[in-house]
Amino acid sequence: MTSRTRETILFVVVTLLVSSAIGGYWVTHPNKGFLTQWMMCTPAVVGVILSWIYRREPLRAIGLEYTGARPWIVALLYPLAMAAIAAALG
Repeated sequence: MTSRTRETILFVVVTLLVSSAIGGYWVTHPNKGFLTQWMMCTPAVVGVILSWIYRREPLRAIGLEYTGARPWIVALLYPLAMAAIAAALG
């Protein structure tokens, strides 16, 4: 079995276990809607972590480069600005 095959199997197993755990908790606590967003992000987080553990790939290898603080600030403030505009309009 090649390293790539082992990594893929580990990715599938870990992703399913984490998503199942989050899903099980969500079923017993349906008022916690944010858990669905965590489930959607699980494959990406597991993939990034496994690429670091198995291959020591930096995040820039998959296109995630730090381009300065401006994009982070905009991404943080944009939803808040839209909520403020929506509240002001109506």
